[in-house]
Amino acid sequence: MKYVISVSFLLLVISGYATNTVTLQPDGAASKDTVIWASYPDDNYGDVPDIWAGMYLGHGDALIEFEGLDTYIGATLTYAELNLYVGTVYDMGYEFWVCRVDGTWDEHTVTWNNNPGHEGTIYETFETPAGDAWLSVDVTAIVQTWLDESFPHYGFYIGLHSGGFGYFFFWSGEYTSNPDLRPYLYLEYSYESIAPASLGAIKAGFTE
Repeated sequence: MKYVISVSFLLLVISGYATNTVTLQPDGAASKDTVIWASYPDDNYGDVPDIWAGMYLGHGDALIEFEGLDTYIGATLTYAELNLYVGTVYDMGYEFWVCRVDGTWDEHTVTWNNNPGHEGTIYETFETPAGDAWLSVDVTAIVQTWLDESFPHYGFYIGLHSGGFGYFFFWSGEYTSNPDLRPYLYLEYSYESIAPASLGAIKAGFTE
């Protein structure tokens, strides 16, 4: 006597328990990051290899959006971390923030004058980071709002939170000398667990 169990039934019984991880680190063609600069309000910087945030010859804010994040809509997020490799730094100790961009933008046309602005209901703060090192920021609360679709995914907005004159540069997605130093977003996530099937249900899944 031979028994057959369907693939779909097996998936129903065993799926939904693993915690998954993924790193999103787009290359220059797929990356979307830039700085908007108040001193040059009509200029675009979408193709530069290093971008910055803070007060550098005028106010500037960085915008970053990670392609592929929408693939994980519906997932339950355990942890999300934004990682930027910092180069030049000026004047430590000022507070920066990461919050949500508040509308659509194009990497090659966005400027200070046409930027979409930011939405700061949910945000994370950090002080001016050290140079020649990774800056890692816990952005779990922000990313979860995108994955549960309570807020549209337009990317991260990075800038000075409470005034001051500090700034820092970091490598962008267009940086080619060492691609490993491009910005990346690290996620730990899972999907809703499915309760184990009873013995009776398992038997019912077999056919002769």
